[in-house]
Formats: sequence, structure tokens, C-alpha cells
Amino acid sequence: ILICDTGSGFAEGKKAAIDQMLLAYAKQPAKLEGNSIGILVDAADETRTVEEQLAAGSRALERATCGGTRLVMVQNGNDEVLQEARAAGYHCLQPDLDRSKYELKSSSNATSLLKKLSASRNSTIVWLADSATPAGLRTFLSAIEDADGRCLALTETS
Repeated sequence: ILICDTGSGFAEGKKAAIDQMLLAYAKQPAKLEGNSIGILVDAADETRTVEEQLAAGSRALERATCGGTRLVMVQNGNDEVLQEARAAGYHCLQPDLDRSKYELKSSSNATSLLKKLSASRNSTIVWLADSATPAGLRTFLSAIEDADGRCLALTETS
């Protein structure tokens, strides 16, 4: 991240505060707010290593968005693979509930998922993969809101 003074100037002490914040940015834990994008890799891929997949995903994301991410989902990865990804600076997402095999396309799908989540007293990371449609996700998010719940996206921001 690069912060530049465009000529309007920073308030006294502001640039120093921003520089201090950015000093340890890569080491900050991911926060649960806003939205973000992550890289999906598969440790079972016999044609490319996880490291190669992460590099390719990072390059593609950089080309598409002029940005990057530390959020990754490593499918079929053992503890050693996850540790290697963490050592390379990535935050490995590990869902508590994998719903990738279940559709989220209708109100009945949304109700079923909400009931499943309501049974938990803790925060739950849910993996939907490509099983959700915009309409299903909208219905699910509305149902959470109606139940006075909160649904937060994993992000790298504070």
C-alpha cells in the first residue's frame, strides 16, 4: 500500500499515524466485516502445487483488480500445506460448515441453512462455494436480518 500526499497535505501527525498503521499491515489478522475476495486452491491438484496455484491466483487477481488478497481457501489441504500457506503470508479460511453440496437458490434452502446456523451459539464460517444464486443469497441474508442475526464477510480490513 502506498500513501501519497497529493498536495493538500496531511493534518499534523496523520502521515506518521498512517505509516505506523501500514508498518505491520501484512501481519494484521483478518477481520469480520465488509467484503473481500479470496483465492481458492486445491491441494489435490496433481498438475500444480499449492504454491503455484496461489501465485497464479495472485497474478490473476492483480491483473483483474490491481489489488491482492491474503485470504485463501485450501481444499484438500493437510496441516502441513496450511502451515506453508500461512508462512507465505496467507490467511487460510477454514469453514465450520461446508454447504457447497447444498443449493441456496430458494426460500426453503435459505430457511434450512438459517435453522442449521441458529442451532450454533458461536460465530460460524459457512462455505457456499458456487451453490448459491443471487436470489437465494438475498433471501438468506434477509432471513438473517429478520431474525436479528448478523452475517459478516471475512476481510483483511480493520
